[in-house]
Amino acid sequence: MTNVAKSGQATFAGFRASGTVLDSGSALVVGSANPLARTPTFDVNLTVKNVQLPKVNPWLRQYIKADAEAGDFELYTELAAADGKFKGYAKPIMKNVNIYSSEEEEDNPFKRIWEGLVDFAAEILEDQDTEQVAARIPFSGTIKDPDANMLETVVSVLHNAFVSAFARSLEGSVSIRDVKKNLKKVNGKEEDA
Repeated sequence: MTNVAKSGQATFAGFRASGTVLDSGSALVVGSANPLARTPTFDVNLTVKNVQLPKVNPWLRQYIKADAEAGDFELYTELAAADGKFKGYAKPIMKNVNIYSSEEEEDNPFKRIWEGLVDFAAEILEDQDTEQVAARIPFSGTIKDPDANMLETVVSVLHNAFVSAFARSLEGSVSIRDVKKNLKKVNGKEEDA
C-alpha cells in the first residue's frame, strides 16, 4: 500500500463479513474503504434478513412505544463517503406485522389502545400484495453535519403501501462516485464537488 499511496492512486481495501443477528437472522456487510484517505472514504452495503420482529422489541419500545407479537424484519442499507461528504439510505422492511394481541395481558389500558392504533396504522400502510410495511430513509450531508429527510421518508412509506412495494434487496444506487459527482447540494448549501 505504501508504494500505491506514493504513486497518487487511491488504495481501497475490500471487506466482507457475515454473521447471525438476534438468534434467527443473518447479516452480510460488504464494502471497500480507503484506509489512507484523510477523510472517511468508503462504500458499504449491509443486508439483514430473517429477523423475527419480536426480537427487535427493545427498539420498537424505544421508538414507537409498542411491542410486536409476530412478523419478520429485514434491513437494507447502502452508505458511501468521500471528501467529507456522505450519502446513503436505510430501507427497513417488516412483513406480516402483528403489534396488537387481544390475548396478551396488559395492566395499562392506554398501552393496549396505543398498540391497537399502531397495529391499525401498520395494516393501513401495508402493501396488500406483499404484506409488507417499509420505508426508504435517505440520509446525506457532511460528516460533521448529517441530515435525514423526514418528508421523503414519510412519502416512501406511502409509496410502498399504495403505489409499489419496495424490492427486498439493495438498490445499488449509492457509491463513492455518486458522492463525489452528484452531492453538490449538502444541507441546502451549494458546494463544489
